[in-house]
Amino acid sequence: MEPVPPRKRDRTRTKAQILDAARRAFSARGYAQVSLRQIAQIAGTDPALVQRYFSSKLGLFEAALAETLRLDELLAAPRERIGEHIAALLADDKSEELGPLPMLLMAVADPVTRPVALQQLEASIMDPLAHWIGGPQGDILAARMSMLCSGFFTYTRLLPVKAFSNGIDQETLRLFARGIQKIVDEGIAIDSDLSNAHQHESGEGYYS
Repeated sequence: MEPVPPRKRDRTRTKAQILDAARRAFSARGYAQVSLRQIAQIAGTDPALVQRYFSSKLGLFEAALAETLRLDELLAAPRERIGEHIAALLADDKSEELGPLPMLLMAVADPVTRPVALQQLEASIMDPLAHWIGGPQGDILAARMSMLCSGFFTYTRLLPVKAFSNGIDQETLRLFARGIQKIVDEGIAIDSDLSNAHQHESGEGYYS
């Protein structure tokens, strides 16, 4: 009987497992308190593979944070209903996933990871969000939107205040949703005003 050849390693799957383990570890304990060996143990893989795939602990942190900072689900709704969508998403306490915020908060307090965290925040959240909102004030509106979301998430999930111990009341959800929607609507209105001004300057629409 011929010996069974060793099973080939699934590089993509292994990297995904390492990234997931790193995200959970960094979110729970912070960068300084976690080693590559511990992350490898959580991922169920060899520490040498972690080093090979990501070069260093800082490289792994940057990759894990970039993987976590995604806007796809947050913006997966029509613009006219985005406030309700984000409110429902952030108010969902059935999931144990806390998203990127714990990782970010711990990272900005560490001098080693702070530059990486700030760079990733701008590249993966603020810039794409500003582009999605559009207009010359997209960056300001994106910052306002991020502030509202971060505050809401912090005081309902990360540092839950006593007022929300029995859940978030509907009026609070409506206020938050309206605040988000107002920011997005302001971006739409600015875009519309600029478009109308451009048409007027170019002579379009005079005889329509």
